[in-house]
Amino acid sequence: NRSAHPLYDDGDNGAGVCMYGGTVDVCRVIGNIGITTHFGLRGGGMFVSGAGSVVRNSTIADNLCRADGLGLKKTHYGGGIFLQAGALVDSCVISNNTVSGGLNADTDGGGVYFYGGGTLRNCLIVSNSAPAMRGAGVYMAGGGMMANCTLSANASDNPGAGVYQTGGSVSNSIIRFN
Repeated sequence: NRSAHPLYDDGDNGAGVCMYGGTVDVCRVIGNIGITTHFGLRGGGMFVSGAGSVVRNSTIADNLCRADGLGLKKTHYGGGIFLQAGALVDSCVISNNTVSGGLNADTDGGGVYFYGGGTLRNCLIVSNSAPAMRGAGVYMAGGGMMANCTLSANASDNPGAGVYQTGGSVSNSIIRFN
């Protein structure tokens, strides 16, 4: 499935999918573009929040979360998925997503950005990028749990190309060749 409106310039959540509950199962979230010039954006492919939100058996690929322009500080997190508040992402492929920005922008988490909880398990996280910042594969801030995942070939010019972690836990995962 492709977003009906793949270019999103509103400064909010989820260029492709924004969910605060429910289930996304066996879907493809591909080729969504979130570009903002004045605001912040969380989730180029998906914004997933809340204990009732579940994404499983899906592909999140080739999405972009980008900050353009000068002016106020912009925050752009999660090229593929912005995950928070008890949401679950299970058995998914998260690949070829990018988070990027110009001057005066925080842009972290090319594949997945965790904030304040959530669970990522049994996922393949490959070939994502955060060229100017951290956590090309996964950026973990303020909690969350990643288990049984494989991260490979994620690229960043800064530390933590595979995982950049300031909170949360990582267990039984393979992190290699990032």
